[in-house]
Parts: sequence; structure tokens; C-alpha cells
Amino acid sequence: MKTKKLVSILIAGTLAAATAISASAQTINGTLDDDEKSGNTEVNARIEAAAPGEVSYVVTIPDSVDFGTLQQPKTDTNSNKYLSCDVTATQIKNFSKKQAVKVCVKDSTSSDGKFYITQKNAEDPFKIKYDIYNHDVNDDNIAQYTPLSDDTLTENGYHLCSFGSGSEGVTQKVTLVLNQKALYNKNLNDIAGDYSGTMVFHTSINTIGS
Repeated sequence: MKTKKLVSILIAGTLAAATAISASAQTINGTLDDDEKSGNTEVNARIEAAAPGEVSYVVTIPDSVDFGTLQQPKTDTNSNKYLSCDVTATQIKNFSKKQAVKVCVKDSTSSDGKFYITQKNAEDPFKIKYDIYNHDVNDDNIAQYTPLSDDTLTENGYHLCSFGSGSEGVTQKVTLVLNQKALYNKNLNDIAGDYSGTMVFHTSINTIGS
């Protein structure tokens, strides 16, 4: 499974203005009859504290995932196919305790908020729905969880996970579930071919509690 990286950067704080150099003057007054005279000049400088660090993150998502060859079930019963992948907080840099990267996901073309793969190169393409879970899911535990598409859909998609300060290297397990029951009693000659779809991942830095 290939991966790719999403990178977003938020600059925290501002850079200091250009350094100003100033000098004040004093006079040493004397005459020919005076003994030697002197004056004192105090030498000053300032070192500014370091500017706040750059807040940035790298989130690694799957480049592609593949359900492989689907099988038509012989009976009208559930026949789930499971596909696992990871979303990883590869880098979390200079986050405060109240900052977190929010990761959302949605289908690129869906009009009903569900996730689909669609038959390619077909005049009237067949579509197959699949679900996404933010857990390791299988036949034994799937009833314990609900798919993301049962949650609230926002403009950026469904909330998959969040990575906060100190979560660098943390991996979110994701499971895609396709029920091959959708193929039951279909004419395979009509629906044969390659299928594809696109998940869109959206990331943003959120302030917890705001």
C-alpha cells in the first residue's frame, strides 16, 4: 500500500521588526589649563527571546487501497469484505496542548454522503456502496460500531480522528467494509469490469475548547 503526505503549516507569532541602532551624546568640556578629563559611556545591547516556533504537521494517508476481486454471494446474506489502512500523524511540531489536527474524510462525488466505487467505462455504470470505520472491524465485532456515514456530515466530510500535541507517530486504524451482498442476483455480464472511487481527506488545525 502506497502512502502520501498531507502537509499544512500555520505560523504562530510574528517576526521582530528590523533592529534599530541608536546612540545618545554627551560632552567632555575642558580648557588648556584643565587637567585631563574623562567621561563614561555605557555600552548596551539587547538579545530578544526566540520567536515562537513554527506550528506544522504531516499526516500520512493511503495513496490507494484495493478491495481486489469481488465475489457474488450465492445467497441473499451479508458477505462483507474488509480492507484495512492507516492514517498516521507523521509529524506534529510545536503544538500547544490546546491544538490538534482534525482529519475528516468524504467521498469525492457522492450526493447522499455515502461512499461508493463505480463501474468504469460503462454507459450506465453500476455503483457499490462501502462503509468506513475508524476502528479495526471484522465479522465478529462489526455490530459494536457504526460507520462514519452514520455521523454528521460537514462541508469537509466526516470526522475521522484528531492528533494533538505529543501524538507524533500515532496511527489511526481505518477499515473499509464492502458488502458483496450488493452483487447478489445481478447479471455478472452487466456489472463486470473495474471499479473505482475517491476518498477526500481534509486536515485542519483546531483549538480545543474554542
